Amino acid sequence: MIRNALIGAGLAVLAAVPAFAQQAPLRPLYDALRMTDMIELMRAEGLAYGADLGVQMLPSGGGPEWRAVVERLYDPARMAVVVEEDFAERFEGTDPAPLLEFFASPLGLKVVELELEARRAFLDKAKEEAAREAFRAVESNALVTPDPHFEAVTAYIEANDLVELNVSGGLTSSLRFYQGLAEGGALEMSEAEMVEDIWQNEDSTREDTAEWVQSFLGLAYASLTVAEIDQYTQLSRSPEGRALNAALFAGFDRMYRELSYSLGLALANKMRGETL
Repeated sequence: MIRNALIGAGLAVLAAVPAFAQQAPLRPLYDALRMTDMIELMRAEGLAYGADLGVQMLPSGGGPEWRAVVERLYDPARMAVVVEEDFAERFEGTDPAPLLEFFASPLGLKVVELELEARRAFLDKAKEEAAREAFRAVESNALVTPDPHFEAVTAYIEANDLVELNVSGGLTSSLRFYQGLAEGGALEMSEAEMVEDIWQNEDSTREDTAEWVQSFLGLAYASLTVAEIDQYTQLSRSPEGRALNAALFAGFDRMYRELSYSLGLALANKMRGETL
């Protein structure tokens, strides 16, 4: 599962026709994963994040004009173009049949629905914090008494390298955000200074990301049995499962990189306009 890290993107220059128009064999898999629903949720996360940035960084606190800018950037159709292009390129040559079989099964349908429900719940910061608190309690208890369900979720996370992949994507998105701010004249830092500043927060970013991933999947998979989680983990360890994980991260990482840069650039332009 890809975390919505910093985010933001100059999507206005992207082509309007998804690569999947020429990748019909992959459309059933993309649809089985309910990627359109996931992108809508990521858009909602981005709109909330953009609003927070306006409050924190703009003299006006944002307002309708800034909200309109953020809504244009987080265009779900354009976001889908980016994800679909890189997904198709990275997944090319992999047989989607085993994945389609799983995600069309009762367990596969349930897994996708549970992940979407958890993502929707995390739009509410109070619910996210409650999930984090629940994870801390489970983790603490697991140090004393083994918890098979907690261990199964952890094994799934490790099988997909979810913490490191999300940390890497988040740090890169942060750099792109800095670059957008600098390009717009709101930040005077060299590339090396940006990288140094971001890497100073690597440990805290990794700690927060690990907790987010565990909390999110702990909530999402709470109703799954250990056997069901193990089955999903085994799929993730297969060549097709690994290809799917790589393709998803490729698509969403590119989307976040581009959004982050454009959000930084748009914010810098807005800041300059409000201080003239």
